[in-house]
Amino acid sequence: MQIGSYHLKNNLIVAPMAGVTDRPFRQLCKRLGAGMAVSEMVTSNSLLYGSAKTRRRADHAGEVEPVSVQIAGADAIMIGRAAQGRPWLFREMAHFLATGTELARPEVTEIHQL
Repeated sequence: MQIGSYHLKNNLIVAPMAGVTDRPFRQLCKRLGAGMAVSEMVTSNSLLYGSAKTRRRADHAGEVEPVSVQIAGADAIMIGRAAQGRPWLFREMAHFLATGTELARPEVTEIHQL
């Protein structure tokens, strides 16, 4: 099965389910043959503002590609920014994984510069 530039080994796709499709479950499904497993739904605002809970939901470390996240929101610009990844997202995640502490939230001016 082909989705954009991604080739899936089959058409078995695990749908996003709140409280169910966490990373261990997605990894299990892929090991058992799923072509793709979508993570739990996250909101664009939570991704942009760095909620720790959302960060855990969107964490795909150690997963076999392709990875997929369902993003919800009411503002198309915010959803687009969350989908593209914000410039400071990976810096924050790397810092958290290295130190176990969170960086300060980005300033409003930094968000508006995007």
